[in-house]
Amino acid sequence: MTPEPRIGVTLIGGFLGAGKTTLVNRLLRRDPEKKIAVLVNDFGAINIDADLIAGREGDAIRLTNGCLCCGIGDGLTRALITMLEQPVRPEHLLIEASGVAEPWRVAELLRAAPEFSPPLTIVVVDGMRIREHLADRHIGDLARSQIESARLLVVNKLDLLDPPSREDIIGRIGQTWPDIRAIGTEFGAIGPDILTALAPGSRFQASRTIPVAADRFTGLRFSTDLPFDADRLAAVLDTMPRRILRLKGILRIAGKAAPHSLQFIPGKWTLAPLAGRESPVVSHVVAIALRDDTDAAGFDQMMASAVRSAGDQRTSSRR
Repeated sequence: MTPEPRIGVTLIGGFLGAGKTTLVNRLLRRDPEKKIAVLVNDFGAINIDADLIAGREGDAIRLTNGCLCCGIGDGLTRALITMLEQPVRPEHLLIEASGVAEPWRVAELLRAAPEFSPPLTIVVVDGMRIREHLADRHIGDLARSQIESARLLVVNKLDLLDPPSREDIIGRIGQTWPDIRAIGTEFGAIGPDILTALAPGSRFQASRTIPVAADRFTGLRFSTDLPFDADRLAAVLDTMPRRILRLKGILRIAGKAAPHSLQFIPGKWTLAPLAGRESPVVSHVVAIALRDDTDAAGFDQMMASAVRSAGDQRTSSRR
């Protein structure tokens, strides 16, 4: 019996809020007939664009090409097995690694699985914040390790910088990491010729040993069955401590029929209506924060202060 061809893999890494999911959605649109499966980290909702979704099956999303989009909540190995057990074998696998993961560690695991080809590792960085990340004493070594895992480095969000600043950041990255191909993008838009010109493969090592994500970061969750007050929520987000590195959720807003998508990184947040969807009975907010400097009860109190009827709420948090 002729063995089945190995499944190609594109691994997308990068720090929280860099634009990884935007890039995943663009890649899914590029070749709609190709059977591409998707694995995403379990931080919050799976943000695959609505017109790429055919339906939902439990915790998985059925895509319009017949493949699945699954979370990696129970571990990457289990998620890979689930993919291989599906009736439709994918031609290609997209993996969006957690924003606090080192992509080379994920690539090493994939190298041990004979069903998959060595991954093409793409790392997305936020052009506005990459200097800040590299200089940060808490996350600088992680941001550096992520970059050094890359076969292709996508410097995203350049639309937020003026032309001299764009040239400067791309130039500095090229000087610091001359052996990594780096391209500047807006909204994760990369040309198909760039990917086809790159051979798969990854360094499968890091230049330094750093603590794993579980030792440095913690997950927080806030839930309420009462609506948020938009003005109060804005005030909370504007004063959110910088130890909260990423926050997202699907929320019920008082006086609004449509649910709202919340996205937050330090210094920037958006609250946008989700047209055509029913508002949730329970609003959920999930966050990633620095473990050593974060109090779950304090996070609860901040979010509770944005709820319309704070005196009658029923909330919960989880570390």
